[in-house]
Amino acid sequence: PTDFGFGARDFVQTFHFLEEVGLTTGKPDEVAEYKKDKQRLNKDLGIDLDRDVIDQFEGDASLAVGLDGGFALRSELRDPAAAQKTLEKATPRLKKAFAKENVGIVTPKRPEGVYAMATADGDKFVFAVRDDKFVMATDAGRLEEFAAQSASQVEGASGSFVMAADARTIANEVARQQGQGAASLFTSSLGD
Repeated sequence: PTDFGFGARDFVQTFHFLEEVGLTTGKPDEVAEYKKDKQRLNKDLGIDLDRDVIDQFEGDASLAVGLDGGFALRSELRDPAAAQKTLEKATPRLKKAFAKENVGIVTPKRPEGVYAMATADGDKFVFAVRDDKFVMATDAGRLEEFAAQSASQVEGASGSFVMAADARTIANEVARQQGQGAASLFTSSLGD
């Protein structure tokens, strides 16, 4: 695999901790702007971002970032049915909420389908509830593949964050992309 893998234990606790640190240590005008933007989003989307989005995430979260710039994010959900209803309610309102950024939104014909968002500068994101997980990615294929996978333990890892990568495979892929196909002669010492 040519992805860098990241894992976070108890994503909600980490998010709220980092948010509180930012609110406590941030410049007063930046803190006021953050609070104002959050209130505006709550109103525009018709939801409470903390209750209906952030606090829905439960347990561990996983992120895979590819050399191609693509990514996939997955988190367990406290109440998948409630999270699905939040998507149904808030996603169509994203276009209005981000009117200055000129985003495009596609909602699925079926509620359990894949939602899509594209920005004016070409970034694309897809997201959905799959089983008991929220999954977001840069394309539908990556979303479905990541949704079907299970998180795995990283041997010897401890703490809130972990990163895993196959250095040899990544180095060989970077070299291949640069037209240096014989890179394995130099990366074989990286081991498994």
